[in-house]
Formats: sequence, structure tokens, C-alpha cells
Amino acid sequence: MNNDNKLTFPKSERLCSVKDIEKLFDRRSKDSLSEFAFPLKVVYREVVDNEPITKVIFSVPKKSFKKAVDRNTIKRRLKEAYRLNKSNFEISAKHIIFIYVSKNIESYQLLEKSIVSILKKLSTIKKS
Repeated sequence: MNNDNKLTFPKSERLCSVKDIEKLFDRRSKDSLSEFAFPLKVVYREVVDNEPITKVIFSVPKKSFKKAVDRNTIKRRLKEAYRLNKSNFEISAKHIIFIYVSKNIESYQLLEKSIVSILKKLSTIKKS
């Protein structure tokens, strides 16, 4: 990591570009792959740009959680679990979206276990 081992989640690591997010969901493209670890589905793709950094975004569907307070609570827990565990794994540059699929608000411990499981899978995937 180029953060000098700091457990941070800066703006540069957040996936904000609408174009990049659309590329993740493009069904015609064979670039995007997915993994599942309850309560998360993850869609990711290798970055072929000059950016050697992994960028992530967290999504909690409004259809499942009508109250913004609940969606924000889940996203906050996911971001914290990611922030604390990302430095334990060496992941090549990817764009990743974490999609929350459970209908209930799960505990932080379960979310952290899912994040770790997914990061472990992503770190074993070699760049093609």
C-alpha cells in the first residue's frame, strides 16, 4: 500500500466515476466478474488504465431499506470493515462494488467476516 500502512479510506480510493460504474454493470462486457459472501455480492473488474489503485463503492438498495438511516448505517459498517482490513491483502488494481443483499441489518462482525472473505478471494486472483 502506498498509504505508509495507514488505515485510511481517502477520496482517491472511492469509485465515483459514472462511466466506471457503468462499465461494472455492462452485461455485454466480459470484463466484470462477481463473487458472493453473504450478505454481500461483489462485482469487480481489472483496471486497464494508468491508475494502479483499487477503487471501491458500497451499495445498499433503497428497495430493501426505505429509511436512509438504515442504509447509511450499513454503508458505514461496510466502509469501516473494508478500511480496517484492506491493508492485510495485496489486491491488484480493480474497480469493486460491494452490494448488500440481505433484507436485515446484519451485525458488524458478520459484515467484517464477509469483507475479509471477499478480499481474500480477490487477492488470490491473478492479473491476466
